[in-house]
Amino acid sequence: MRFSAASAAALFLACLLCLAFPARSDEMEVPPESLAAEQPVQDQDIAVREALDSLLDAQRAQLTEIFSLSQKMGRDINAMTGAFRKNITLLQQEFQKVSALSQTAAGNPALLAFLTEQLQRILEKINTHLVPILSDMETLRQKKQALDILEKSLSSYADPEEHRRMETLLGNASRNISILLERMENAAAPAREIAEKAEQRVNALMLSMPSMWKDYYLESSGHFYDLAEWGQDIRAMSSFRETLSVHASTALPSSLRDWLNALARMASAFVLLLLAAWTLRGAARRSLPAGARPGVERVLRNSFLWIALGISLHFSAWADGRMFQMLASAGTMFLCWGELALAWDLYDMDRPERRLLTPLWPLFPPLIAGMLLLIFDPFPHFICVAWLVVQVIDLWRAHRRPLPPETPQRTALRLHHWQRWITLIISLAGFARLSILINMFLTACLSTSMLCLAIVRVNKLIESRMPQSGMTAVMAGLAAALILPLVFLAVVSATALWMLAYPGGGFVLQHVASLGFSVGGFSLNAMQVLSILIAFYLAKTLIAVGNTFMAGMTSQFSSLPPTLLLPFQTIYRYLLWAVFGLYALKAMGFNLSSLSMIAGGLSVGIGIGLQNVVQNFTSGLLVIFSRSIREGDVVETGGVLGVVKKINIRSTVLQTYDNATIFVPNSSFLGGTFTNWTHNNRRVRKDITVGVAYGSDVRECMEIMLGIAREHPKVLLRPEPSVLFTEFGASSLDLRLFFWVRDYDDSLTASSDIRLKINDAFAERGIEISFPQMDVHMRGDNRLLLEKAPDGAEG
Repeated sequence: MRFSAASAAALFLACLLCLAFPARSDEMEVPPESLAAEQPVQDQDIAVREALDSLLDAQRAQLTEIFSLSQKMGRDINAMTGAFRKNITLLQQEFQKVSALSQTAAGNPALLAFLTEQLQRILEKINTHLVPILSDMETLRQKKQALDILEKSLSSYADPEEHRRMETLLGNASRNISILLERMENAAAPAREIAEKAEQRVNALMLSMPSMWKDYYLESSGHFYDLAEWGQDIRAMSSFRETLSVHASTALPSSLRDWLNALARMASAFVLLLLAAWTLRGAARRSLPAGARPGVERVLRNSFLWIALGISLHFSAWADGRMFQMLASAGTMFLCWGELALAWDLYDMDRPERRLLTPLWPLFPPLIAGMLLLIFDPFPHFICVAWLVVQVIDLWRAHRRPLPPETPQRTALRLHHWQRWITLIISLAGFARLSILINMFLTACLSTSMLCLAIVRVNKLIESRMPQSGMTAVMAGLAAALILPLVFLAVVSATALWMLAYPGGGFVLQHVASLGFSVGGFSLNAMQVLSILIAFYLAKTLIAVGNTFMAGMTSQFSSLPPTLLLPFQTIYRYLLWAVFGLYALKAMGFNLSSLSMIAGGLSVGIGIGLQNVVQNFTSGLLVIFSRSIREGDVVETGGVLGVVKKINIRSTVLQTYDNATIFVPNSSFLGGTFTNWTHNNRRVRKDITVGVAYGSDVRECMEIMLGIAREHPKVLLRPEPSVLFTEFGASSLDLRLFFWVRDYDDSLTASSDIRLKINDAFAERGIEISFPQMDVHMRGDNRLLLEKAPDGAEG
């Protein structure tokens, strides 16, 4: 039990109580009535003494415990430090060996990568051995602090004998702990020194690794016809066996336990994938039509097994944050073959009876040969000659092999044939490793392209068998639009696994990701460009999916007005593009807080300079949400009559009946007056004015006009047509026919038809349709007398 702050507080409280109630003198005469009052004081003294006694007992027990622990650790220190020094000595020898190999393998980044992993394992083992001894040292330091506190409290012992005994015990315990700490520190010092050196060496190698891998692939590995260099490589073969053993110790599990763990991880992953395939097969049999089941079963029993095996090997290759390179490479080989087989299985989904072997199999042997050459990497000239032999054999077999009849596969093999000539030229120039890397990259691109093409073909096959209308069609299209981009992204991202399986693949990916350019304080690398492109594709896909979903919702639910579709689609589109723009600026390194300050400063100037644009933009939003005009409405504004084709944020597009397209600013609809002929519905009332001659039977004329209107198929019977005798004109009796037409577009033709029938009916009945005229009447008794002017007088 440690002498803590609480114990010190209790002791201090006891002292205060003693001072508060001092002992009385024996000579003082105490009155009898005061004895009863002093009884509580005596009880408090007894409680204080008991508290002090328990505190001293606890300190005594704590000191005894510390002394016993120091004695026990003293007895075990020899065995513990002996085993520790033995383990550290072995690790020191292993560190010296690996460090010496790293010095001689300065030009071989593949070997240096394996040696770096070996150094990291040595460092991990050293830290593992250091943990127990460091933990014991920390425990001893805590006990030493407890002894220092107990030493300060020895003055509280009133008994001199007890004081001396406790002082002796405390001194012995403190001396034992000091000796133990010194011996443990001496034992741990070499291990700490080795760990520090190993960490420094690992950091130095990791810093130099990217440039070494760059030189490894981009520098010439030598010419196969250079005999002097051949002799140098043959002499270096003596160290190949040692290099291979170091390689195997890091690229493969080094102990039986590691092998069993790797096999257990592989088996568990493979069994889980097989269970998933079995479940998927059962679901396909229950839900898919009979014609689609054989294609799914073909995928599950062919390409899925290879992919499952590759994934399982990759899963087994990762353990405790490190990767066994050879297991990962084997997994990549199975994944590559599985991807090629999957592209063929999906392409032939509707023809499962065709052969299982993919026509793209010629891409696989050179890929495997190049991977093995880079993994083992005996010496440069052997890689150069062996890779040349592989390419020549592949070209010879390609020349004799007929091309498949399928267009995509035939095109892929032709591209692979030209690719082989390009890599052969690069190999002849002495860049065999670069040629192997280019071959892998181009093969991965061809395989990924074929797989994406097969996925598109399967998607079209699914769409052809899905319902073309109804809510099921909408949800199926929505699911396809969401899932298909993710599938494409996963397929393209899987290409990175091909790179990781090659020596230095991770560093190559890092180098490619860091490629970019800088202008002033602005920089952009490949990863930023890739993330912006992915975000753009996702934003575009989400916009298309959202628009399709909203269109399907308005067509399925009659309670949703179709006129709301465009406003919501417009806001949804602008919102997603705004989010994409902010993400792109953030990805490029712009500070959004600074951007907001700049935008605030420029808003005033922009508002003045773009006043009309902002006004039309605001007016467009108000027009869209106020629903004063909608697409399809017949609108008349500023003497222009036309049909609303589209309402944009800035302007509204009208199409006149002369087929002219007119763009009307949205502000004119809010600031001016316009007529919407079809705002409520498409019905419209028309009128026809007819003037008949004076003396005609007006009632008969009205009955004729009403009958013609009622008989016309485009005239509504509710409201009923009506005729009014409107005016006694200067030369006619004016009658006005009113009638309703179901659709505004039929109003002109209906009016023309009714006018023709009225004209024919009046002509048959001898009713004269009046027109403006003037009659001049000559009266016979009012003759114009002409007087002859008298002759002029003679002069």
